[in-house]
Amino acid sequence: MAEANSPQQQVAAVGDAVVAEATALATYCGSLDPAGWEAPSWCEGWSVHEVVSHLVEGSERFAMQTRAALAGETVPEFTVEERTARRQEVKKMPLDTLVDELVRRNTGFFDYLRALPAADLTRADVPLPAGLMSAGQVALLTGGSFRAGTYAKAEANIDVAPLPQGKKRATAIHGLANVIWAGTQSPGAALEWVKFLHSEEGETILGESGATIPAHSGLADLWLKANPDMKLQVFIDAVEYSQAVEDPPVGFQWQIAIQEVVIKGWNGEIPADQIAPQAAAAADAVL
Repeated sequence: MAEANSPQQQVAAVGDAVVAEATALATYCGSLDPAGWEAPSWCEGWSVHEVVSHLVEGSERFAMQTRAALAGETVPEFTVEERTARRQEVKKMPLDTLVDELVRRNTGFFDYLRALPAADLTRADVPLPAGLMSAGQVALLTGGSFRAGTYAKAEANIDVAPLPQGKKRATAIHGLANVIWAGTQSPGAALEWVKFLHSEEGETILGESGATIPAHSGLADLWLKANPDMKLQVFIDAVEYSQAVEDPPVGFQWQIAIQEVVIKGWNGEIPADQIAPQAAAAADAVL
């Protein structure tokens, strides 16, 4: 039996929540007529149909990458164009099949994870820059304060340094929001939950967890104390010279485009002096 707060129990809790959300979304979509499926979603420029297709395609893609990583196989990479093509193929499914697949794929993925031993569930094999860093495959990357808790729990030999100063010292900053799904069946309870998350008590719990810096003034020290083995004061000091960066209408696709180029550079597929120019060009193409 898995002990309390073990990796298996954490996976089970996340899996239950994901499958419940997928089921609720499938039920909601099952009530839509064709016009409802093609109506705009809260994701600017995307219809409800596009969003559901994205969720179905993404769940399978991430499952493929996770299985390959844990099996020690080459992790499949997908460009933005490839992901778009995969989503369009998924979108061709009959609508009732599409919603069934949303539930089936998420359920199947978490059933697979639930059966894994703790040693597999805590391996740093995620095919993203953060995973490559904690796995010891790269020595340096830019990142945010939100990764500190993950690295601390992985007991990775990692520390923090400020970005080098060019003509002007600067760094990017943005906040994390707690939102309510428009189709929730319990809007009142959801609102109270979000209010709690933003309360001083909720922010105190966040800080003590070490997950990320609380937004409430005066609570940053809790986050620092939760991660004592890294020089995280760097992030607190950086607030003074930070610049707010908002996601453009295309969302975070420009960040993914940069990651794809950088990972190829770390793998030796791109000369070091070409990483930055190609990353900038990839971001500009999306923007």
